[in-house]
Amino acid sequence: KIKELTDDLILTNADTLAELDIGISGLYKLAHDFVESAKQFTETLQNTTLTEDDALKVRELNDKLMYIDRQLYIIQDYQPTIIRHLIFAPSSTNTYAGSAFPGIGDELVNKDPISIKRQVGLVTSKLEAAIRIVELENDSL
Repeated sequence: KIKELTDDLILTNADTLAELDIGISGLYKLAHDFVESAKQFTETLQNTTLTEDDALKVRELNDKLMYIDRQLYIIQDYQPTIIRHLIFAPSSTNTYAGSAFPGIGDELVNKDPISIKRQVGLVTSKLEAAIRIVELENDSL
């Protein structure tokens, strides 16, 4: 789903991004890399046979999933009590419907290039961290 959301973000905002001279090809590549890493991890999970004696292995895999999930949440600026999902959450301009990359979408509405670049950087760094966690060997957790 993340690949489609990234494609949609680029297609629906191509004019604004071009007008403000903002490139998000790095985000596009990372979204696709994340999907590929997640597919490989899912395949590893499906091919892993666990028995009742493998409690440590189950814990390692569960921890890895938890660390990946943690990377996909951000604390709102200046509001540490508000946490929202990085990829899919309500935006501040449309709280009824979910929004793909809500931080980027909110800043695109404002057309502030510095804020847009900051949000793209935030999403990019969080996706990079999630990919690193997915690719870690379980022994490294």
